[in-house]
Order: sequence, then C-alpha cells, then structure tokens
Amino acid sequence: MKRRGYLIEQIADPDNLRLAFWKAQKGKSCKKDVVAFREHLDANLLQIRNSLLSDSYRCGYYHYFTIYDPKKRVICAANFSERVLHHAIMNVCACDFENRQMSHSYACRKGKGTFAALEQAARYQKKYQWYLKLDVRKYFDSIDHDVVFSQLQRMYKDERFLNLMNQIIDSYHASDGKGVPIGNLTSQYFANHYLLLYPKEILLNRRSRNRFAAKLKQYDNLLENDTISERQYAQSVMSLYGFISHAKHKGFASKCIGFGAEGSNRVNRGGSWNNNANNARVSNRNNNNPNNRNNNIGFRIACSSKQQTDFEQAPATFPVKRVKNNQLCPLSNTWLNRGQGFLLNTSLIT
Repeated sequence: MKRRGYLIEQIADPDNLRLAFWKAQKGKSCKKDVVAFREHLDANLLQIRNSLLSDSYRCGYYHYFTIYDPKKRVICAANFSERVLHHAIMNVCACDFENRQMSHSYACRKGKGTFAALEQAARYQKKYQWYLKLDVRKYFDSIDHDVVFSQLQRMYKDERFLNLMNQIIDSYHASDGKGVPIGNLTSQYFANHYLLLYPKEILLNRRSRNRFAAKLKQYDNLLENDTISERQYAQSVMSLYGFISHAKHKGFASKCIGFGAEGSNRVNRGGSWNNNANNARVSNRNNNNPNNRNNNIGFRIACSSKQQTDFEQAPATFPVKRVKNNQLCPLSNTWLNRGQGFLLNTSLIT
C-alpha cells in the first residue's frame, strides 16, 4: 500500500479536534477533568492545534492505577487533553490499521468486539469439535518499540507525524525498549497491528530472519572447512529455504541465499567451471553485475536415486552440435562443449 503523508494538518483540523473531544468524553462527561476541559473548550482545542502544528506537543502525563478483574493489570490513564489527541489521531489513521487487519480480528474494531467474536465462535462450534485457546503473557508489556515504529514507517511518510507517534510509543516502558500503556487508544491499535498477521501475505519477523542468516553462515563455514559434504550442504540449505518458503521473502532470500536474480548484482552462483578446479566447488561462488557476460563452461550436478560409489563411472550426456574449442573437464574425463554461452542439459549422476 502507498504510504500516506500530510497527516499533522488533518489531525490538527478544528473539526477533527472537536469530533475527538466528543468521542473522548463519551461516558465521562461528569468527571472533573472533562468538565474543566469543556468549560474552555475552544481555547483548549486551539492549544492542542497550535502545539501540533508547531511540533511542540508533549505526551506521557499518565496516572497509574491497578485493576484485578479479570487479572492484575496496571492501567495508564493519560490526562484528558492527551486522550483527545489520541482520538484525533485515530479519526484520521484508523482506516490505515483497519485495511491491514484480517477479518477475524475483533479487538477495538468498529462492527467487531466481544459479541461478534462470540457469535463467530458459536458458528465454528457447529462445524468443529476441538478448539485451541491461546494467550500471550503480558502482551502489551512485551511489545517492542522499534518493531512498532518500523511498522508505522512502512505505513506513513510524514516525518512530523512519525515523530509524534514515536513520542507516544516512547512515553511508556515496561522494560528496556518494550511496552505500550494499557489505557491508551493508540495502544489498542498498535497491539492489533503488532502480530504481523495479514489477510493476503505472511511475513518473517526479525528474529526468524536473524536465525535464518546465522544458520546459513554456519553451514557456509562447515562447507568451507570440509566438515560437511556439498550434498549435505545442499540438503541443509534447502531445509532452511523450506522454513521460509511460506512467507513473503523474495528480497531477503535473494540477499542471503542466492534465490532470484534481481538487484544491483546477480545472486551468488556455484557449480561452474571458470578458471581453475577450485571454482567448480559450490562454496566458491561468483557475485557478478547483471551486465556481466562470458562463455565459460558450466555444469549442473543432479542426484539420482541410484547410488554409485565411483564418480568417474558416472555417465554424462550433453548436446554436441556446434562443438568449438573442445576442452577436457578434469572432474569427469568428459569432453564438454565450449560453444556460445553456458553448457546446457548436462547431467552427472552421483
């Protein structure tokens, strides 16, 4: 989706701020802070507007209290002016979060909620015998600030707005760099969005990407040190690739493992006879610019269910038309075609 901009001006619009006040005071119109804010409504809304436009608004003035039903939780109640701001933000941005939600997400969404979730559960109960109930322990306190902010950067390009959102995110810490306050309207949207469940795609989280890259580097080192064979290396790498095959990973895989051929350089390629025998190893890959062209000899090794102990006895087949500059391949004692381009349709059974 295209990133949105010019959001501060929309949030600070007088009509939007007045609507935000009306939403923030619902069910709380008799409370002292609401009454005090309403007595000087125009002046208070103008103050919020001016501070937004001048990038001088400051967040994080919370009142903390603990509730025990249904379980112990610390609630962070922002002052009423800040609650108006949160509603003003979501008046403009809620649609962006909504468009990225899957249909069976029910918390803090218009037309959803607890009763809609119960109705859906009742429909599933008629079709399925078993169900699984899961909960994330202290979920709000475990949300990583950097991850939330990076998600917002993929949605928005307005630097002033992103600075404001970063201030809201950073206004609370359950631990170092983690946690969003229970009680903020914005926190509920962050919590819904943070799980990376999308209706049309699956993404890899940062931890999975780091584990993948570390494992791949480990296998590269084992192959380089002759600790594992090239067959074992190939099996291990393909197993890793299978792990990420269901996620949207094209750019990441191309960078780490060499699948695909896009970008400034082509992917690393192995298994080609270039200048010397060492370049025939899978581990010795070339990383060339897409414009690079040559007529070096190349081959692909294919495994067969029939095992052979003597590699020298493995048959090799290839087209022999337009044979030029025949050259003996030391690996198989087979004459290979050094014609235009790479050698095609060559199979060596191991």
